[in-house]
Amino acid sequence: MKSWFFNRTGVRSTLVGSLSLLLATASAQTTTYNYTGSAQTFTVPAGQANRVTIRIWGAGGGGGTRTTSNNTAGGGGGGGAYSQVNITLQPGNYTVNVGAAGTSGNDGDASSFTISPGFVITANGGESGAGTNAAGGAGGAAQNGFTTLGWTFGGVTSFTVTGGGDGENGNTIATAYGGGGGAAAGVGGNGNDGSGRTHGNANGNGTGDGANGGAAGTGIGANGGDGANSTTNSTGGGVPGGGGGGGYRQNGGNSRAGQAGGNGRVEVSVLQVLPVTFESVAATTGGDDLLVNFTTLEENNNDHFNIQASETGTDFKTIATVKSKHAGAVFTGATTYAVRIDKGGNTVLLGLSALAVAALAFGGARRNRKLFMSAVLGYVLIGMAAVSCNKNSTEIVPEEGNRKAYIRIEQVDADGHSSYSKVVAVVKN
Repeated sequence: MKSWFFNRTGVRSTLVGSLSLLLATASAQTTTYNYTGSAQTFTVPAGQANRVTIRIWGAGGGGGTRTTSNNTAGGGGGGGAYSQVNITLQPGNYTVNVGAAGTSGNDGDASSFTISPGFVITANGGESGAGTNAAGGAGGAAQNGFTTLGWTFGGVTSFTVTGGGDGENGNTIATAYGGGGGAAAGVGGNGNDGSGRTHGNANGNGTGDGANGGAAGTGIGANGGDGANSTTNSTGGGVPGGGGGGGYRQNGGNSRAGQAGGNGRVEVSVLQVLPVTFESVAATTGGDDLLVNFTTLEENNNDHFNIQASETGTDFKTIATVKSKHAGAVFTGATTYAVRIDKGGNTVLLGLSALAVAALAFGGARRNRKLFMSAVLGYVLIGMAAVSCNKNSTEIVPEEGNRKAYIRIEQVDADGHSSYSKVVAVVKN
């Protein structure tokens, strides 16, 4: 027999207590991560969750360098791919790896943002142009549908994936030259291929800055580098993700090397600071009652709370809905909140407000006791208006055995966005 069962029941609610959470909306604030040679960290502070846009460029491949055979050319390097996702990040540290540019003869590295050990957002690097022949390097491939489907299961709400441009082949006849580097991809589309010895232009609601790409705008990759010829050196790919220009060997004393691609880049834009996570959550049962306690910090534009229960820890149902006492307002101060649910379907929210507690300071005189009771009664009446009846609420009640049940709190802001507390097991007294 299951240790917990769920029954449909009407819920009658009485409030004595106060509660609070923080919702701080913020204009988009972008943190840019460039290549440093080691992993970097993006931190979501304790007590909040961040709704973010993550933009990732793979590094560009290097242009090919010919070391033998006079009057031969190397291919241009491929541009880096681009990935962009929207996702909500919970408090914690997240690892950022920015791909290193491919030097001549080497592919560009992928860049990545690690959300969890098995959940990584990546953008591929471009391939190097050949040095043994004139072949240009392929642009970094956009992530496939299987990968992006996995991202959506992990909580990504929207995504863009585009591929880098291909490096151009070197030319060894007539006006010989090394191939132009392919451009990095961007939010507007794939990077353009190199053309002749001329770099490919970036594509992403705009172009890169000049022949070398340069620093591109938000969501826009950089241009590739130009290929060399008998009188002009090749140029490197721009940052982020441009492919390097291919080299040209006229003779042993006039060898113009292929150049490196551009390093990758990762940008994280905070679109909104969501309500803080709960400071503490606990749930206990004595057999006939379920008592849920949580402590919150502040409230700003909060609307209501849903207390949710689960037999598995994954599939949750709402068992009580509590309207925020400070709906649409800003309130600062840590508050303890408790709700008791019994088998009869009654939900009682427990605890004294700061107003009622302060009234205790008036002492024991009859007149002061009346003031105290008036304060408590007034708070109860105000609180009752802050708790909504949920006729379709689900009651969680213990039965037999030792199987666990689980509780979490869903916070819903005035714009309809939700965040959740940690999941806790119900403890039997």
